[in-house]
Amino acid sequence: MSIQKNALYQDLKDCNLIIEVRDIRLPVTTAVPLLKAKFGSKARALFFTKADLVSEGQRQKVLTWGRSQGLYCAAVNISDKQALKRHLTQAASHCVTQKSLLGILRVGIIGLPNVGKSSMINIFRGKNVVKVANRPGVTKGRQWIRISDNMVMLDTPGIATIAYKKSLHKENFLKLAACRILADSEYEMLEVAEYCYQKLKENTSITLPEELKEVLDRHLEFSDLLASISIRQNFKKVGGVPDIERASRYFCEQCHLHVLPFVDMDLLPT
Repeated sequence: MSIQKNALYQDLKDCNLIIEVRDIRLPVTTAVPLLKAKFGSKARALFFTKADLVSEGQRQKVLTWGRSQGLYCAAVNISDKQALKRHLTQAASHCVTQKSLLGILRVGIIGLPNVGKSSMINIFRGKNVVKVANRPGVTKGRQWIRISDNMVMLDTPGIATIAYKKSLHKENFLKLAACRILADSEYEMLEVAEYCYQKLKENTSITLPEELKEVLDRHLEFSDLLASISIRQNFKKVGGVPDIERASRYFCEQCHLHVLPFVDMDLLPT
């Protein structure tokens, strides 16, 4: 375990409540390593973000699974600030606190990069007190943020996902990349596009944009699909060579919009 993670877990020991933030599209893959093993006796809650990117059926399935573990669970959309604040209040009410001398509730918020931790803290605080961007790695260090007179919250950097690059976790790594939880520099767009293509082929009932439906109905190979997209979108390099990298990125964007919201990316444990 890295020094950073050791220090982070040491800080979490001082928290009365730990809120783990996961992407609802990947409720298993975005779990924080060792959190349950180290802090199973503490009050914990699961906040599943990006709830607007999945179907109602998927939201309920994930919530039922999370609650079966005896945890307070919420499917949240960062844009719904009032609902998010309400869930924080309810999660805190389930917490039997060991009050400090000052009567402060210490809440730790933890999760993988780019799942929405910092955006949540800004909403809870009521103003922008931590940096936010639609990419991982923006939060660089741990910091305590005062949320109210009786609550402080520990903002943490996203737990590193580099281990998923190992062949044993290759599919998890591709899931994270497809859902944009990893930085672009961490993966090859062509490889992620092929993964999305396989997911699309496995889920033939999904309604697709007309362009993708037309080329897929021809039963083209993946390479032919990208070549066709390059021609249709006029993605070309110098000399008129098809820009396969750009076509891969376009295909991933289309899958992100039209395919992933209707695909169970994680198999929930029974």
